[in-house]
Amino acid sequence: MDDTNPQTDDHRSDGLRAHLAALSNDDLADLVRTRSAERYAAVFELGNRAKTDRQAIDLLAGLFDVPAVQEDQILHRGVPRRESLRWFVILELLNTDQPDASQLGCAAFGRLTSKEQAELLDRLGVHRIEDYE
Repeated sequence: MDDTNPQTDDHRSDGLRAHLAALSNDDLADLVRTRSAERYAAVFELGNRAKTDRQAIDLLAGLFDVPAVQEDQILHRGVPRRESLRWFVILELLNTDQPDASQLGCAAFGRLTSKEQAELLDRLGVHRIEDYE
């Protein structure tokens, strides 16, 4: 199989999306808690579900404080980047367009260090997290 073939990557992505779509919300949260290789995709799937599913909102908000999420940082060629799984949890909560989820996302943002807050706001190009759309 050609690992550089975009069609191969699309096929893998489609398979992963189908796999995650078949899982329960609790199973998706477990993928995150157990540091599965699929943890980022599981956060995105929970974020999609959170647009219409209260349990998904609650699970996302609860994942922010899980050690596996607190300690997770994206590496690029072995070098830590500014982004972290915590950022993705916050953004998924904000992206739901559900007022209570947005409040939970803002509350999670408030628990970041001031440096992390500044970096996330800079990355998003906004001055306040409430201005993120």
